[in-house]
Amino acid sequence: MPVQDDDGGVSRRLARRFRIGAAVMLLVGAVLLLVGVLRPPSLPTVLAMMVGLAAVGIGAVLVVRTLLWAGMTTAPVPASGGARGVIGAANALSPVRPGAPTRRKLGALIVPIRVTDGPQPGGGALLIHARADGLAPVADDAVRVWRAGRAGPESLAPGETSGAVRGRFLLRRESDGAVFLGTTRLTDAV
Repeated sequence: MPVQDDDGGVSRRLARRFRIGAAVMLLVGAVLLLVGVLRPPSLPTVLAMMVGLAAVGIGAVLVVRTLLWAGMTTAPVPASGGARGVIGAANALSPVRPGAPTRRKLGALIVPIRVTDGPQPGGGALLIHARADGLAPVADDAVRVWRAGRAGPESLAPGETSGAVRGRFLLRRESDGAVFLGTTRLTDAV
């Protein structure tokens, strides 16, 4: 069964948002570079070209992230394997303040995680993307953990039992098979 069927819409949402961001940044960068090429050299033209180059660079990074999450949507959820771990009590990334005018529909969670037979994802804490169905990991959930790659879930460095691992991760709760996608990068929380 593909990840997109079990993750509550997270992988599709992330792929779509990064795709839109990449398209916007590449378009803005291309327009600014075109303006810089067509206009005579001056300070504003040089600044436009520099901003255009930066926008193209950011767009390229977003394309790579789009490919990662798009690859995860169709990848199968592993039935076995993965590092064993336990989730701690979750905290909201953006807690709701009483009387605040806006609220996030889908707020990410920061969860402590302890892997018993492999390196520690995020050094012991992951940012878990919110599922559209509201399902979230709770304290003392037993999970299996894989690194999220372009081709799908990958094992955490086999044989390595210490150290912290950065990146993106797929977690499958052992009690009901619910899938959660997490990251160590705050810039992935879209």
